[in-house]
Amino acid sequence: MRRPMNVYSLLRTGRRETPGVLLTYVVAIVAGYAAMRLHVPLPWMMGALLATAAQALCGRRPPVLPVGRRVGQMMIGIGVGLTFSREAAMAVLSNLPAMTAAALLTMAAGVAIAQLLARMTGVDRLTAVMSSVPGGPADMANLAERYGGDPLTVALAQTFRIALIVTCIPPAMILAGITGHEDPASIAAIPFSPVGLAILTLAAAAAIVVLNRLGLANAWFLAPLLLIGGLTAGGVRLSGMPFELVAIAQVLLGVSLGTTFDRRFLMRSPRLLVATVVCSVLLLAGCGGIAALLSALTGLPLASLAVALAPGGLPEMVLTAKVLHLGVPMVTAFHVERVVLTLLLAPHIVAAVAWLTRRNRAEIAPGAAE
Repeated sequence: MRRPMNVYSLLRTGRRETPGVLLTYVVAIVAGYAAMRLHVPLPWMMGALLATAAQALCGRRPPVLPVGRRVGQMMIGIGVGLTFSREAAMAVLSNLPAMTAAALLTMAAGVAIAQLLARMTGVDRLTAVMSSVPGGPADMANLAERYGGDPLTVALAQTFRIALIVTCIPPAMILAGITGHEDPASIAAIPFSPVGLAILTLAAAAAIVVLNRLGLANAWFLAPLLLIGGLTAGGVRLSGMPFELVAIAQVLLGVSLGTTFDRRFLMRSPRLLVATVVCSVLLLAGCGGIAALLSALTGLPLASLAVALAPGGLPEMVLTAKVLHLGVPMVTAFHVERVVLTLLLAPHIVAAVAWLTRRNRAEIAPGAAE
């Protein structure tokens, strides 16, 4: 998988590379606008994703901004934080047991699916587990590298699954008539103030620096979310988030996902591609079953739980909830809980995988000797 161009390469290539970067985003914006006119769900993200993926699959390697995805995550984090009213925050706290159960069951489903992924691709179990347990591509790749897995395979599998789910879930739910009843105008009730939004952005940037130094994963999304969400729930409402900035954030995330579809890498790894599709479908079905069970036990809306437990990326699933008028704070909280528990339990998951691997080797060894 091709990594996004870094700052130093951009400076070295200078004027020769800059037009290519601009062209990538111009094409993505045009595609996003076309998708909006065609009433495609998540139009700016979907249009950018499909346009960038098409270029990558045709052999053109679109250069991108090195911090594009992170800036998009920060903007979405601020926007989602503005939805956390006092009532929404209290509802989230009252459902902490359900959120914890959902996170643990989803992780267990990922670990189970990993066994099939390992058999289909031949990768080691640790890499398969880090590829299958839902999480951010960068975060899970870092965990894989830390514990001896293959970070490139993990990043590709995680990103491809997210792209697949983002591409399929919103249209499928809309065609099935599965939407929520959250009033989208409630977010727009906070008037836009350039000065207020600038203050919120600077505060979010400072929070990102702090959480990054603490080593927290997904800091570019979680720091603005936690800070702005806390301020909004406390009654501090300095500015709303204009639609144009939400659209730009979608484009940045869509371009980042689209660059995953590197033709040469995918042609070298057809088994990984097929296995990721199969395992993603099975994992999605498993998470849907867990959502149905929790809905029956807790009374929470099934549509919201389906998106809350979907094994996609945190910012992408939150945007999906927003488009479908579902409970954005609740969906966000479910995904945040899963991210936090995944990071906390990662050493124990790795230890369990290592133990299973050693046990299997011990069981095979006597037979091999005979």
